[in-house]
Amino acid sequence: MWFNQVASCFSALCANAFKLTTMSKVVGVVKTICDPKHNSRNIVFQQQYYFSTMPTVKKDTATFTQTGHGVYILTTKNIYYNLALEDWLYKNGNFDNGELLLLWRNQPCIVIGRHQNVWAECNILDALRQGVDIARRRSGGGTVYHDLGNLNCTFFTSRKRYNRKHNLEVIAQALRDKWKLNLSVSKRDDMLLDDNFKISGTAAKLGQNTAYHHCTLLFDVHVDQLCTLLHSPMKGLESRATESTRSFVKNLCEVNNTINYTSLVDCVISEYFLAHHKHEVTYVDPTLEEQFPGIGKLQDDLRCWDWIYGHSPAFSLRYSANGSLGGITSHLMMHITVEKGHIENIDMELAGCDDSYKELLAEVCETLIGCRFWPMHITIALISMQLHLNSPELWALINKCFSGFLEPNCHIEQNIKETM
Repeated sequence: MWFNQVASCFSALCANAFKLTTMSKVVGVVKTICDPKHNSRNIVFQQQYYFSTMPTVKKDTATFTQTGHGVYILTTKNIYYNLALEDWLYKNGNFDNGELLLLWRNQPCIVIGRHQNVWAECNILDALRQGVDIARRRSGGGTVYHDLGNLNCTFFTSRKRYNRKHNLEVIAQALRDKWKLNLSVSKRDDMLLDDNFKISGTAAKLGQNTAYHHCTLLFDVHVDQLCTLLHSPMKGLESRATESTRSFVKNLCEVNNTINYTSLVDCVISEYFLAHHKHEVTYVDPTLEEQFPGIGKLQDDLRCWDWIYGHSPAFSLRYSANGSLGGITSHLMMHITVEKGHIENIDMELAGCDDSYKELLAEVCETLIGCRFWPMHITIALISMQLHLNSPELWALINKCFSGFLEPNCHIEQNIKETM
């Protein structure tokens, strides 16, 4: 009897809180079966109310490694910590008998696939100049742009029950029912609006026991920013890395202006509850080391230069420039091979000049081999050669060859963890 009285009081308190808090909206009600014979530490109330404005719930680590938790809404908007939580759950979670949905957003950032060449996929210098983070995720797939107008959904299951088409259909059906949208899932597992506009890309990571599938939902993303930053200015780049497939995109709010972050989250959660019989929403802060031991290290690994840039598959570049050397018009051709983010080999050929310049070029090549393929590092190497060359014209021609890579603002550095 005492248990029923306590449960009744708790329900009343929640109901009153709901009436008084105008900004809160119920997104799920948990109805669980309670065994009064259990001791007080194991008692679960019969009803729990979850609101869109609920603060972060703190739980012990064991809770986050168990299965069947329903939905986690991440409170941080840091791309590195959000990806780190995916990694942490992938390594520590047990989903043999349950599944989990993560919902999360990021401040403006570019996220490339595990097997992609970051130089070929985006405008690195423009991104860094604007303070847009660049990250490489652990899953495959193509490059995407995130900001607060993009909702990310990550579905965790066991490897045996992995089914990305089912996940996408859950989301598509939710949006169809709520807003009567014309949505379809393509053969590439993209979600299309009116059979033409991409509103969701998809990627996955499959392990021996655990799998996750994540996708995006564009509801109010900065489309101009997306198009600008996902265009690489690097010409003459050759690589066998996975290339992104370019598509027309459209925001859901352009079709229905009632679609925003809150309404979209509520819509997706409701459909997920129906499909998976889960009724619990938990607000989670991935930055809490005490709840996710080792997540700081996972975040550091995702932020480091060697992972974001150095993990790009080997590639080569061809540059050329015309200039005057000793009053003679000359043509410089440059072929660079980059391996693990560093210059592995570089060849420079000059047409229309005497052999003395070619000897100087050989010294330049020797200096640049082993140099990190990064604007600041190449600039420092070239400056160190400037006085030694004793040829302002040749130095200017070399810089002209590199101009698309070094300019403008070659001093800009991303806030990343250095690993030398």
